[in-house]
Amino acid sequence: MKEPIGKNKIIEKSWELLKEEGISGFSMRKLAKSVEMTVSSLYYHFESKEALFNEMIDQASGTIAYPINEREWDMRLRKYAENILSVLSEYAQLAQLLMMYPPTSSNYGKLMDNLLKIIENLNLSEENKLYAVNYYLNYILTFKLDSENMASNEKLNFTEGSGFSQSNTPYLYKLKSEGFFDKLGSREMFEFGLDIFINGIKVLEKSL
Repeated sequence: MKEPIGKNKIIEKSWELLKEEGISGFSMRKLAKSVEMTVSSLYYHFESKEALFNEMIDQASGTIAYPINEREWDMRLRKYAENILSVLSEYAQLAQLLMMYPPTSSNYGKLMDNLLKIIENLNLSEENKLYAVNYYLNYILTFKLDSENMASNEKLNFTEGSGFSQSNTPYLYKLKSEGFFDKLGSREMFEFGLDIFINGIKVLEKSL
């Protein structure tokens, strides 16, 4: 007798399908076929595609390790960012899911709460702390999405004759010719963005 398929197996297959089809190509009908069950049986476990995505976000968010070994708030934010980016790389389309579907899962809520805990003692208003956490997460998500876009589309591969030339765009031309465009989406670029964010908070604290 075939063993019944539970939620965890459905979620596992959902990640595989998401990697193959992307969010736009993902459907409950395709998922039902993948797990060899009827669509109605699938809806017994998840009332909608959005509910399924929320469970997937919750599962992935629960694997993000809290940086317990870091003592200072700035180092904790840096390490947490690395851990978040690592999980985004592990789960296909997760960054896109988080941007498209407002997360309401408990584990994602815990992630945000942990970030607020890290910056709790900073000389910022409660409102600005909330802003900071949202900017922080948005930076990590958009960095991941931009990196994927650049890797797949080479959107910054400017060529002569398309408005890109030494005479028309001299600064871009110089950077491209010296190979700096190859570093877009790199770990070095990611850390530079974190430097801007964290040092900006430090400057803001001193000005208050």
